[in-house]
Parts: sequence; C-alpha cells; structure tokens
Amino acid sequence: MFLFLAPPRQATTLGTPNLPGQSVCPPRPPAQQRRALTAPWRPPAQQRREDHMLVTHGIYSVLRHPAYFGYFWWAVGTQVLLANPACLVAYAVATFLFFRNRIPYEERILVRFFGSEYLDYRDRTFIGIPGMALVTRPRPS
Repeated sequence: MFLFLAPPRQATTLGTPNLPGQSVCPPRPPAQQRRALTAPWRPPAQQRREDHMLVTHGIYSVLRHPAYFGYFWWAVGTQVLLANPACLVAYAVATFLFFRNRIPYEERILVRFFGSEYLDYRDRTFIGIPGMALVTRPRPS
C-alpha cells in the first residue's frame, strides 16, 4: 500500500519542474483576484434586499462561481504539483462533493431572488468544475 502512495522518484518536483502541476495550480489566484475586484465577498443572503443586484460583468460574465472554480483547481493542482496520485483523487472527490451540495443550494436561492434574469445568466456562463453542470442542471418539470 505504501508503495502506491509514494510517488516514483522521477515524478517528484525535486530537481525538475512539474509542468502539469504548475499549469493546473495557477487558476486560483487570478480567479480569486478578479472575483474580489468585481464583487467583494459577502456572506450568502437568505432574503433579497432592495439593493441586491446580479453581478454579470468582469469574471462573472464567464464564470458563475469564480471562487469555487479557483479553489477546486487549486486543490487538485497542488496534488498534481506534488505528484501525489492518491491525494489527487481524494482532493478532487472531496472538493467535488462539497461543491455538489453548495452550488445547487446557492443557485436555488439566486433563482428565487432574480428569477428569469438568473436563469438567462446561468445559460450563458459556466462553473468550470468537471461534472458540476450535470449536478446543477435544472430538473425537468
């Protein structure tokens, strides 16, 4: 079992750059920075106030949940960077399962707040987490 968990010597990042890991890890900082510049984070609201508005510009014009996108790819990318196959799978599954519950919950609230405006927005943007579109797809009536 230990032999599976320990990466082969040539797969480690010691001495040579791990280009796949370095290419997967970077999305988090830019996604987080653009999200913070576009719309500063606030705790999720349970009730819509008069001043609430749907942010659809900046990074939100492409990604519906840039912070979640960045966190998912950062978590997976760190394990690619470390050449750790067991944790790569574990991190990908754990973060997917977390967001599988959180994103649909938040999107239901946003549909309740903004109605067809959010539904149109949802149709023209993506989440960027593999498989999440299947989970967040509206159920047929």
